[in-house]
Amino acid sequence: MGVVYKAQDLKLNRIVALKFLPAHLVEDAQAKTRFMYEAQAAAALQHPNIALTYDFLESEGETVIVMEYIAGETLAKKIKQQKANLREVLDWATEIASGLAAAHEKGTTHRDIKPENIMITQTGGVKIMDFGVAKLRGMPTLTEPGSRVGTLDYAAPELVMGDKGDHRSDIFSFGVVLYELLAAQRPFLGEHDAAVVYAIVNEMPKTLAYFRKDTPTALERLVMKMLAKKPQHRYDQLGEVLQELETLRKTDAAGKFRPSQPSKRRTRIFIYTTLAMLALIMVFIICRQPWFPMSGSMASPQWEAHPQTVLDFGAPGAWDDGSVLLPYVFADKDTLKMYYSGFDDNYFEGTGQIGYAWSLDGFNWRRYPGNPVLAVGREWDDGRLVEPVVMRDGDSLRMWYGGARAGKSMGPPGKIGYATSSDGINWRRFPQPVLQEGKADDWDSGFCIPSAVIREGDTLKMWFCGGTDFPAGVMQAGLAFSTDFIHWTKFDDPRTVMPPFHHSDPVLKAGLAGEWDQQRAAFGYVRKSATGYEMWYAGQSTAGMLYYPLHSIGFAGSDNGHLWEKHPFNPVFKCTEGKWTNDVFAPSVIHWQGMDFMYFSGSFESNVRARIGLATKRPSSIQDER
Repeated sequence: MGVVYKAQDLKLNRIVALKFLPAHLVEDAQAKTRFMYEAQAAAALQHPNIALTYDFLESEGETVIVMEYIAGETLAKKIKQQKANLREVLDWATEIASGLAAAHEKGTTHRDIKPENIMITQTGGVKIMDFGVAKLRGMPTLTEPGSRVGTLDYAAPELVMGDKGDHRSDIFSFGVVLYELLAAQRPFLGEHDAAVVYAIVNEMPKTLAYFRKDTPTALERLVMKMLAKKPQHRYDQLGEVLQELETLRKTDAAGKFRPSQPSKRRTRIFIYTTLAMLALIMVFIICRQPWFPMSGSMASPQWEAHPQTVLDFGAPGAWDDGSVLLPYVFADKDTLKMYYSGFDDNYFEGTGQIGYAWSLDGFNWRRYPGNPVLAVGREWDDGRLVEPVVMRDGDSLRMWYGGARAGKSMGPPGKIGYATSSDGINWRRFPQPVLQEGKADDWDSGFCIPSAVIREGDTLKMWFCGGTDFPAGVMQAGLAFSTDFIHWTKFDDPRTVMPPFHHSDPVLKAGLAGEWDQQRAAFGYVRKSATGYEMWYAGQSTAGMLYYPLHSIGFAGSDNGHLWEKHPFNPVFKCTEGKWTNDVFAPSVIHWQGMDFMYFSGSFESNVRARIGLATKRPSSIQDER
C-alpha cells in the first residue's frame, strides 16, 4: 500500500525512498492507521537484511514513510532473468532467513513475504521490504475476521482459509520463495484464484530435483518441511531454518555437492558417448521382446506364472471349501509359512477364518490338519477374518488381521485385530480391535485391512488397505505406526489440511482417471530393500466385483515408506482372461533359496472360488521394477 519515490535528503545529504499514502486513502482513517503501523513495525527492526525506516511524516495533507533507498533489483526480477546457481540461492536464502528471524524475535510477523518484497543489492546482499500487512506483537488488529492478508500465491494455507496465522505463516511463504528461487516457478499454480487456493491447501508440489538435479537432498527436505500444510508440521522457529541453511552453505563452500564444470572437450566426449549409447539402446529395444507383454498373458520376462495352484479350496464340506485367498508368506528358519483366509462360501457371503500351511521348497505346500488356526470371534469379528499379517518376534509370533461382524454381506471387514502365539497354531487374540476404520469424512471410513508390518528399531510400521465403500468405492493404501503392537497411529500427511482427509491420508493412492489402477491401489505387500521399501499391490480400473478388467498387480518403490513412486510400466503382473487367474490380487513376495516367489489370490470372478497361485522370477530383475 503506497507509492514510492526516490528522493534526496538535503539535510543529511543522502538518497532515501519516500513512501506516500495514496491520495485516495488520505482521508481513510483506517488506512492511515495501517500505514502508521507499517512504519512502526519496520522502525522497530534494526538488521542488515531489513530495509531501514528513518521517519514518519505528516505534512500538507501528505502522509509519508521515509526509508532507506536500496540500489539493486527485486528477487522477482532476478528469478525472471535466469535460474540462480546453488551458491547464490543459499547466500540469498540465508540472509532472508536471518532478517526474518530477527523480525520474529522482535515480535513482528511480515505476512507478505514474496520475491517482489525482497531486494538484491548491487553488492549481492538482501534487504526485506514492505511491512505493510505486518503484525507487531501488541498492535491492535485491523484485519477483519475471515479476510485474507498478503499475496495469494505465497500465502500459507491457514491464511488463505481466513485464519490469522502466526510466525509459521512467514516460514511457509519463505518456503514458497525458496522453492521458486530453485525451480523458477511457484510450487502451487492455478488458472484462477480458486484453483490456486485449492493447490495451496491440498496439493503436493513437484520435487525440486524435477527442476534441477543439483538440489541437495537436505535442501529439498528443508523446503518441503517449510511448505507443510499444517503449521505444527513446519519448523517452529525461523532460527532453525537459518541454522540448516548456514550448514548447507558451509557444505557447498566445501564443494561437497557443487556440480563439476566439464571442459568443452569432455562435454563433446559425453555427447558422442551418449548418442552412441542411445543408438545401442534403440537397437536393443527393436530386437528384443517387449518388457511387458501387450496381450493379457501373465507370463513375462519378469514374473513367470506357474500353471497350477499351490493351495486350492478345500473338499466339499470343509471349512474352506468356498475360497482360499489373501496369503501372507514368510520364512521361519528353514521353512516357508503361509497364513491365509479360507471361506465356506465366496468372499462376500461366507464365513472367513484363518488357516496355516507350510513348505520346504516354496512350490509344494501342506495344510495344517487342524485348520482353521484362528476361528471367528464372538463379538466384532464373529463373521469374517481376512488378510492375516504375521511376524516372528523372538519366541513368539504376532498376527494382525481384518475382522467383521456376521451378516455384513458384500463388504470387507472394517477393523484390524491382533493375536499372539508361541507355536503358530494356538493363538490368543486381543479382545478389542487395535486399528479401526476412519471417521465419516475420512478416506478409510468404510474399512481397514492389514497388508504388511515391518519393525524398524522400536517402531512398527503397518501398511493397510482402506476405503469408503465396497465394492464400488475407491480403495487405497494407508500407513500406521506403533511401539507396542497394539496402539496404532495412522499417518497424517502434513501437506494436507482439507477434507475429505481430516485425520489420516493414504500413502499409495488410486491412479488418475483412465489409468489401470484408477479404482483401486490396495492389498499392498511391503518389504525392505537396499534403497528403502518395495510394494506389490493390486490395482483395478473399474468398480464392482463383476466388472472387467479385474485386478492386476503393480509395483511401487519408496525411500521412506509414505512417499511412493509407481513403476511407470505397471502392471508388472497381469491377469489372464478366461482362466482362474482372470483376477489376481493380494500379492505376498519373498526371496527364498535364490529365487523370488510371489504368492497371489486368483479367481475367475473377483474373490469367487478363489485359490492361491505362484509366480517366480530371477531376483536381479527386482531392481528393474524400481
